[in-house]
Amino acid sequence: MSSTQRLRCAFTAALFALSLAPVQAAVTVSVSPSSHTMRVNATKTFYASVSGATNKSVTWLVNGIAGGNATVGTVSTTGLYTAPAVVPSPNVVTVRARSVENTAVFAQASVTLQHPEPTITSLTPYLVNVGTFSVVIAGRGFIPRSVVKIGDVAVTATYVSDTELRFTRTDSTARETAITVSNPDPGADVSNGKYFKIMPPVTVSLYPSTYTMRIGATKQLTYSVGNAVDKTVTFSVNGIAGGNATYGTITADGLYTPPAVLPPAASGAVPQVTIAATSKQNPAIKDTSVFTLQNPLPVITKMTPGALLPDAQQTFRIEMTGYVSGTSVYVGSTKATVLFGTPTYVMAAAKTPYGLGGVTTVTVRNPDPGAATSNAIVVPLRPSNPQITPEVAARFLQRASWGPSPQSIVQLQQKGITTWLNEQRTAAISPLPEPVVDSSSITPAQRAFYLNAMTGPDQLRQRMAFALSQILVVSGVKTGSSHQLVPYMRMLNQHAFGNYFTLLREVTLSPTMGRFLDMVNNVKANPAKGLEPNENYGRELLQLFAVGLNLLNMDGTNKLDSTGKPIPAYTEENVKHFARALTGWTYPTKPGATPRAINPAYYVGPMIAVDENHDKTQKTLLNGAIIPAGRTAPEELDAVIDNLRQHPNVPPFVALRLIQRLVMGQPSPAYVQRVATRFQQTGGDLWETTKAIVTDPEADAVAVSQGKLREPILLVLSFLRALDAEVTAEHGLNGYANNMGQSLWFAPSVFNYFSPFFRANGVVAPEYQINTPSVALNRVNFIYRASRNSLGSTVSIDLEELERLAADPAALLEALNQALMHGAMSPAMKTSILTALNAATDMRTRARNAAYLVGSSSQYQVEP
Repeated sequence: MSSTQRLRCAFTAALFALSLAPVQAAVTVSVSPSSHTMRVNATKTFYASVSGATNKSVTWLVNGIAGGNATVGTVSTTGLYTAPAVVPSPNVVTVRARSVENTAVFAQASVTLQHPEPTITSLTPYLVNVGTFSVVIAGRGFIPRSVVKIGDVAVTATYVSDTELRFTRTDSTARETAITVSNPDPGADVSNGKYFKIMPPVTVSLYPSTYTMRIGATKQLTYSVGNAVDKTVTFSVNGIAGGNATYGTITADGLYTPPAVLPPAASGAVPQVTIAATSKQNPAIKDTSVFTLQNPLPVITKMTPGALLPDAQQTFRIEMTGYVSGTSVYVGSTKATVLFGTPTYVMAAAKTPYGLGGVTTVTVRNPDPGAATSNAIVVPLRPSNPQITPEVAARFLQRASWGPSPQSIVQLQQKGITTWLNEQRTAAISPLPEPVVDSSSITPAQRAFYLNAMTGPDQLRQRMAFALSQILVVSGVKTGSSHQLVPYMRMLNQHAFGNYFTLLREVTLSPTMGRFLDMVNNVKANPAKGLEPNENYGRELLQLFAVGLNLLNMDGTNKLDSTGKPIPAYTEENVKHFARALTGWTYPTKPGATPRAINPAYYVGPMIAVDENHDKTQKTLLNGAIIPAGRTAPEELDAVIDNLRQHPNVPPFVALRLIQRLVMGQPSPAYVQRVATRFQQTGGDLWETTKAIVTDPEADAVAVSQGKLREPILLVLSFLRALDAEVTAEHGLNGYANNMGQSLWFAPSVFNYFSPFFRANGVVAPEYQINTPSVALNRVNFIYRASRNSLGSTVSIDLEELERLAADPAALLEALNQALMHGAMSPAMKTSILTALNAATDMRTRARNAAYLVGSSSQYQVEP
């Protein structure tokens, strides 16, 4: 049998054997669910059921791959399918369960895979500014094909990972919106929207935008950053981060400190620096502030020596801060020479001033930019080897001059009273201008009088001449032209330190007095015409110029008769005889004119005698003295003067009047007697009498009962001299005195401006007679104007020293106490004024108020 046959027999035998075996059921496999749709990275459990087999186990495959793989997904032995991370292509896979027992038997499910659901967890940043910006989107479910939208606008994004997308975009529209991420099919989906804000451009604002400050100070700048998440800035000065020593430094929080010295600047330009605040978020954005730098404010802490000599060249050291090149030093208003300076002290030299009230100030001034003056150091001015205290000197000058000035106080301290008096005796007489013939204007001469009083060296002579002009009165009311008054006042100046009786003779022969009291051209009696000699001058010579109404004791008190009544010093008959003795005098003859019995008015030189007009009959003078008949007019004038020289009333009369004009209204009888005795001992020597008056112990005593209201002219002059005022030739000072009731040389009558007997509150106070309510107000108004330097352009009071002192109200007040009141201000007055001064914070106002309050006070207006 062939091999083929043998094979065919074997196959037939097998079929036969099979047909003889028992019949079994077929093996089947089922999978549930049979289909599923899911997203990548998701899981799904599939269940397999095997029937018709002993072994129920299955093997799981994905797309025919046992257990699957990363591309199509994986399946566990228990049927848990895990989708791949990325949708495969195609996106449908099969998950198969195959019978282990019969591998030919299987079942499978169809799985449709979709892209993940995108979710945004954060945007970095979520706040951006218009322009170009970049954003990082964090989340999950992102795929390379994910689409990013800002609102409805799709943007090109870069896929980084399934948890991160990034994009960069340029956008010019500010708005609030949301960012979404959408994934495409299969399984297209849109993420949650995440808040996103596109803001306007970043802004930086720096405050202040401009500022002026001094070296040595600091300035805190403030800033704000808008439309930015990062609100911080970086600071620079002139483009240098944080600044440097040349331009100043600035801290991270904006505290600017200028350099130690001004930075360089172009010629004529002010030093400036530019401070910039730059946004950290956007360094292209910044704001700037321009700082103008000034020299530091100088501050003095100490000066050595602690006191200076007045009116002397001195070197001194100032401890200070704020010194710069160009710093200047002032002593009072005098600029010192800076010898050298360091940051902590300056050496300087200066000719010191006389100061005010015994003190001056030392200040330091820094130049521009930012010129400034330091605090003032109050420095005492103390003369070397003073003979007397400044208080004694000021009080003495109050009666022996037109009032103490800073210079005169120091000079008197240095010289002493005796030397000062000797110098006064020989000092050159301050001139009055030449009178203009036939001119009615006395103003130039009045102005000269005030100028002489302010600055003339012959202070005591001037005071004495003015006192004499108020005793031997002529007045511009009747003789008001310059050619009338000037010669008369010159005569008083000339004889102020001479002999009183010589002066009386000159006064008697003065054409001005002759015109004023009707002695010129006073001729002898003419019975035929019923004419008698004019008695006016003869009466006033006795009553007002020499003797007075009543007989006096040497102490100035009235002698009394047995009934206790005053005893008249002369009779009407005496007056008639004096008038007759003084007849026969006419004006001096004008140069080139022919003498006449009755000359026309001419006021240069003494009157001349005209014998034919003189009464030559016998006369009886005081105390029974006889002038025999037949004497000439000059002889009888000599007899009249000699008769007065012998009269015991003249010494106390003159003594009392001069004391009242120079020192006080109500001197003690002992004071009067001491002066009268000196007058008598020296035969009427006015120099010796003046010395006795101003050096008497009572003149230097301080007692309210001895006070003297400053008469207007003296008030004007003493206040201005005390404050060291400067007066020009065209001043109007007499107008202020006139408003107070005393126009120079214009007394209302021969009785002067006021009576020597006038009383106020029971005290003899002649000056009070003209102190009406309106005058009192004008006195205060003058002080007010003077204390504000408002007396016009012709009167200048340097109030700057007072303003420098004003920083220390107590020092300011004490300086005025010394300058105006020789230290006699009462404690109560000091307390009251200090309270007022402390209420003023402005230094100029404080200084002016201080001068006004002291000058208008009763304690100043009434000399103690």
